[in-house]
Amino acid sequence: MPQNKKSTPKIKQEKKETPPSNVPQADNAQNESLTTKVRWPSSKATIVDEFLKHEIALWANNVKTIIQMFIGVGVVFAVLIHLIYGLNSSWGLPIFQSVYDADVFAIIGYALLYSSAIELAYTLFTPGPDEAVEPLITGLAALILLGIAKINYEDLSLTDEIVRNVAVFVVVLVVFFVIRKYLLKEKS
Repeated sequence: MPQNKKSTPKIKQEKKETPPSNVPQADNAQNESLTTKVRWPSSKATIVDEFLKHEIALWANNVKTIIQMFIGVGVVFAVLIHLIYGLNSSWGLPIFQSVYDADVFAIIGYALLYSSAIELAYTLFTPGPDEAVEPLITGLAALILLGIAKINYEDLSLTDEIVRNVAVFVVVLVVFFVIRKYLLKEKS
């Protein structure tokens, strides 16, 4: 005679996902709560992808910083040459004459423009578009400086268009500051 076995429902227990061995563990009671809240990638390929994204972003940040430092050193050097050559123009080197002939606002404006271009290129390696506002503000400030550098103070009738453009850039710059203050800071 066959026996009737009661079939008991099997309870499926969920395994806690534990972090990979290379992630440091907390020694206290937080460790238990961390392992239940953190969702770790399910495959090694995902871990490698995240690692590479982090490493590439770190490398891009270092390259960006070095290039911007070179730009900054070049600007300081050009302004010093402009100042020294303006005090004593007996130096006969033609490169100093070309730096002296350039407007200081133009020198700083181009440096800011190049620096903001580097910063915008760096944002391609970061998540989210919110980091692009800062270099746009710097780029607009550079365009304002370049516009001021083009003003001919001897004949102001020719500068109406430049002044209008600079005024538009200032208004757009104010809009970017408002966006940065009220919209982007709330998210972070």
